[in-house]
Parts: sequence; C-alpha cells; structure tokens
Amino acid sequence: LAYQAMKFAVWLAGGDPVKITSKAPRDPKSIDGLLFGGGSDVYPERYQGAVKEGHRYNLARDEMEASWAEVALNQDIPVLGICRGMQMLNVLQGGTLYPDLSDFEDSDYPTSFLHRMFYRKPIRIEPDSWLAETVGTDELCVNSIHTQAVKDLGDSFDVAAREPNGIIQSIEHRTARFMVGIQFHPEFLVYRKSARRIFERFISCAREVAQEHENG
Repeated sequence: LAYQAMKFAVWLAGGDPVKITSKAPRDPKSIDGLLFGGGSDVYPERYQGAVKEGHRYNLARDEMEASWAEVALNQDIPVLGICRGMQMLNVLQGGTLYPDLSDFEDSDYPTSFLHRMFYRKPIRIEPDSWLAETVGTDELCVNSIHTQAVKDLGDSFDVAAREPNGIIQSIEHRTARFMVGIQFHPEFLVYRKSARRIFERFISCAREVAQEHENG
C-alpha cells in the first residue's frame, strides 16, 4: 500500500517512479533521485542496538539502501527518506534509533495499522528549515504509522521538526544538495497541498540532476 501511494505521489509531482532492486547496478547516472520508503525495522546492529527475538529484518534491503545512499552523497543525488527511510539515512550517518516507541516516555499511539492510518498528531517545524519553507508553516498535523524513531542524530544532520514530546519528525542534511528525512507519511496525505509540495520540491531537485546528466 505504501509503495503504491509513493508511486502515485511521485507521479503526481511530475516524476517517473522506477523501483530499484538489490540486483540493480549502483550507477549514479541511472537515477536522478532516490526515495527510501517505509518497511521493516533497520537491522539494530547497524546502530549498536539489540536484535529483537523473533523479529524479521530485511538485511538485503539494508545493504542496498546503504550502498545507494553512499552513491547519492558522493554524486550529490537528491534523497528523500520517509519513515524507515529517514531512520536508515540517520543510521548510515552514525546516528541511533529508539527501537520501540512503546519504551519512549510520553508516547501514546494507536497500535493497530488501521488506527495508525487515521491517527493525527501535531508537529512543530523549525522556521528556518527546508520543510518549513516547503509547507509554508511551522506547524502541521500529521499521521503516525511508525513504531521506531531517531534518537541520536547522524553526522551532518539537523532536526527540522519534532512532536511535543520531543520525538524527531524530520531531519535535513547540512551539506548535501538534498537529503531530507520525514518521519510521517506524506504519501498518505497527498490530498493536502503541504504533502504534495514535499514531493514536488524533491522531484524539482531530481529534474536538475536529470538536466546535468543530459548535459554530460
């Protein structure tokens, strides 16, 4: 469901969504932007966390995203990380995660997927951030589908938004052309202009890269 919603959001913003598999060569000229979406937990040993007993991890996906993120940083390719995608970007830059939000003080979220889809919570956005400029406000009401969250920031990331209880809802890389993490799911909020703008600006940056590729 989330993958189809992201495809639609990218298409709606004028992009051409292409699924990348673990077998795809890491050729920076084959893509103009990267979107890392939601999914299973990031493997805890990547951030010195404890593996959950009986939990299934997608190690192949972790490796694929790690190598693509390195390519993106080296080649200045725009990257948008959503939910797990934001967490992965943070971990790859040396950050850590809260492995389970139920252990976080002042967190009271619905547990079933359906309730999480319709639950809304406020976030406060840093006024000088890319996100604030993009959505045109310093406050948003967003969905809450995640069960983990960023704890310690990775190198070169700044916090762009938080919940009232302090949980980080967006991060932005200081030096990359475009490397933004969004903890909520804007692909499920595309009926809102603010959510569409996130994808539109990501695609706009990817278009610049496409033009550079064409010009050699």
